[in-house]
Amino acid sequence: MTDDSARHLPHSAHRYDLDPVDYARAMECALPIAVEYGTDIPKAQLVAIQRAGNLPTKHALLSNNQDLYEEALRYALATLWPAEPKKFEDDIASLTPVQAVRRLVRETLARAQRNPDSMRLIAAENLYNRADVPNRIDVLEQSPVILQIDRALLRGHDLGAFRTGVSAEDVYILILGLSGFATLHRNTFYALYGMDVREPHNESGVTELACDAVVAFLTTPMRTRQDNSYTHSSPSEIVGESVAASLYDSEEFWQE
Repeated sequence: MTDDSARHLPHSAHRYDLDPVDYARAMECALPIAVEYGTDIPKAQLVAIQRAGNLPTKHALLSNNQDLYEEALRYALATLWPAEPKKFEDDIASLTPVQAVRRLVRETLARAQRNPDSMRLIAAENLYNRADVPNRIDVLEQSPVILQIDRALLRGHDLGAFRTGVSAEDVYILILGLSGFATLHRNTFYALYGMDVREPHNESGVTELACDAVVAFLTTPMRTRQDNSYTHSSPSEIVGESVAASLYDSEEFWQE
């Protein structure tokens, strides 16, 4: 379990009447199980989760496999988000725009490297759609990531350090692509090209590659063909037009 795992999804721990540390231990055990079995979790694996979290027998967290899977998915995403987004907002004023972006990228990749089972579960959900998250608003928590990137971009624009025509979603696509490289390509890339991305010096190298790629992307004089962004929102009845805008209006986001 990572040092700050118990800080993720405190509302979930409270909802299940669990100590945050016990909740995190149960979820850390559940992650690889959810990757392998999805919502068809065998009884023996439920017992393993129960023991890992020191849960009472027949605890509510284990009463429904679909609910357990979705809780594990929420936890997986939360481990990849900043535990204290407000702290970054406070720190950003003392950093140059490039320093702020490098820090943001470096911390994002570090969380992905510390939580490989979270990355695997997110990849599995995108492959198999077990929770049907695009059509349900009740599964996932709000992510602070896009707003955090947006703040860094706005400051870079104000100071003339970054080009216009790039959205926070554009930047996050780049970051996520390299964050997930080890999860999606490690074994085949190693077999074909002899480079194990999980070796410490390669993890460090990929992190610096990501930092340089994002900074170069933001400081290039090239313009986008679309003039305002490479990508655009895809609004539906379930997903609104702007995730960032909804977060700006969220009082809960600004609470410590």
